Amino acid sequence: GGLDAAAAPVVDALLMSAPEAAAQSKRRALLEAGLMLSDEHFEALIAEHSAKRQTAEAVEGLASFLEKRPPAWYPGPAD
Repeated sequence: GGLDAAAAPVVDALLMSAPEAAAQSKRRALLEAGLMLSDEHFEALIAEHSAKRQTAEAVEGLASFLEKRPPAWYPGPAD
C-alpha cells in the first residue's frame, strides 16, 4: 500500500549502507540522544520485562490477542 511505497526508498537506502558504518551511526545516535544504556541498566530492563511477562496481566493480554477480543481491562469505546 501507500505506506510500503513511501517507506521503500528509505529501506533501500538503509540496506545499501555498509553494515558496520550503520551500526556505528546507530550507536552514536543512541549515545547522543541519551538512550545508550549501561550493562547494569540493560540487565535491569531484561529482568523487569521477564517478570512482567509472567503476570496475570500479561496472560490476559496474550489471550485477548489470540482470541481476537478486547482485553478484560478495556472499558469499551468512549461515547
